Amino acid sequence: MTMSRSIEIDCPNCGSEQNVMIWETINTDVNPDLNQKLFEGQINVLQCQKCGTKAFIPVPLLYHDMAKRFYVQFYPFDWIENNDFLDNF
Repeated sequence: MTMSRSIEIDCPNCGSEQNVMIWETINTDVNPDLNQKLFEGQINVLQCQKCGTKAFIPVPLLYHDMAKRFYVQFYPFDWIENNDFLDNF
């Protein structure tokens, strides 16, 4: 299962509002092309249409490669400073 959604986000450089696709789940068996995009740094990234700034969008991402039996859950680094988040573990 691959899940994505579109969000409105402001460019951190110029403030221009952008509509950006973010990925919450990637299953490489369903969408093998997303594997390459992830490792090329093209997933959950804002490429500003006005100023050209490229910025990572810090959202959780579940990566699942069923063929290799590999499963990873990514959380943004800033979340570690949140005690409520840590208490869930």
